[in-house]
Parts: sequence; structure tokens; C-alpha cells
Amino acid sequence: MNITADLGLRYLRGDHVFAQLIRFALVGGASNITYLVLFLILNSAGPLIANIAGSILSTVIANELHRHLTFRAAGRVTWFTAQWEGGGLAVIGLLISTAALAALDSYAPGLSPLARAAAVIALTAGIGALRFLALRGFVFGSPSTGSPTELEAHSTESEDALRYSRPGGDMRPAFPIGPIMA
Repeated sequence: MNITADLGLRYLRGDHVFAQLIRFALVGGASNITYLVLFLILNSAGPLIANIAGSILSTVIANELHRHLTFRAAGRVTWFTAQWEGGGLAVIGLLISTAALAALDSYAPGLSPLARAAAVIALTAGIGALRFLALRGFVFGSPSTGSPTELEAHSTESEDALRYSRPGGDMRPAFPIGPIMA
């Protein structure tokens, strides 16, 4: 692997906001694909059952991936807590998006399909951003005690040689690629 790719991977494996946001988006994409596959497989049982089963199963999988990969919180947050709080956030997002779409139908009934699709995409992106912030800050947030993160506990000597430690367990790369967001 070349040095640029290696540095990029190291950066994306970090615990800064931008790296977590990229992993969050990748997990979200994988979750949507999982939902689609489950919906297609279960559609013969009826679209409502396929939708509910696909939504629940893809949300459970996404919450677990966020716990392990996106926020590296498996050592701090239990499976049940991740499902209960992450699932609760998903339900809140669903309620907000449903209410917003109903309001859109009431206040702008003549919207073209393209404008409606743009509104749905914007709404989904906004709710996704709020979900990311809530998961990062409240569900999977690292403790404020400054104790080592899972990333620090599993780092190798070669990784440690490329990093510097700061108070509070900050382990950002010594030579960052792109903006540092804490």
C-alpha cells in the first residue's frame, strides 16, 4: 500500500468527528442495502410486513455496527443500551420525518415529484445529521474521565510512533490529512 493510502486509512480509523461521520455514512449505506434485500426477500409476505421486518432488522444491525465500528463503543456501551437508545432515536427520526412529509403534503400539495424527492432527501439528510450528533454525544460518547479509548488500548507500537498523546486521551494523528475536528 502506498504512503498516501496508508495515511488516509489511519485518518479514517481515527476517533475525530470527520472520520466518524464517514464511517456513519458507510454504515447507513450498508443498512439501506440490508433493508432493500430484506424487503425484497420478505415482500411475498406483504409489503407492510416486509417494511416493518426490514426496518427493524436493518436498524438493529446498524446500531451494532455503529457501536463497534463508527464510534468504537463496544467496551463502554452494552448491546441492549445501543439497541434501546439507538432504536429510540430511529423511531423519533421516523416520527419527525412522517410529520414533516404530512406537513409538506398539506402546505405544498402541488409539488412536483422532483421537488418532493428533493425535500425527502434534504429531510433525511437533516435527520441523519441529528441522529449522528445524538449517537455521538449521548449514546456512544466517550466518558469524560479521560480514560483510554478502545482505539488506544489496541494501538500498536508503530501506530503509537505516528501519534502523540494529549491530555484527556486525545490520540489524533501527528500529521493529519485534512481538517481536524474534535
